[in-house]
Amino acid sequence: MPSSSAPPFYWEVVASSFIGPGRPFAQMSSYAEAGVRRYRIEAVLDEANTQVCRFLHGKTFAGESALN
Repeated sequence: MPSSSAPPFYWEVVASSFIGPGRPFAQMSSYAEAGVRRYRIEAVLDEANTQVCRFLHGKTFAGESALN
């Protein structure tokens, strides 16, 4: 049972930390079921982009490698 002294946003962070890793796996599993073999990252390159988005922009990946 959650402690009543913890603020509500604490439990949202805890839940997100468990749910977060499952989202990309579910998405890649759906791609595999649909027969998608490769995918490319396309970022909107503007002043709000992170270095990670800029680095990944235009890169192509094999779908099966994301599930391994």
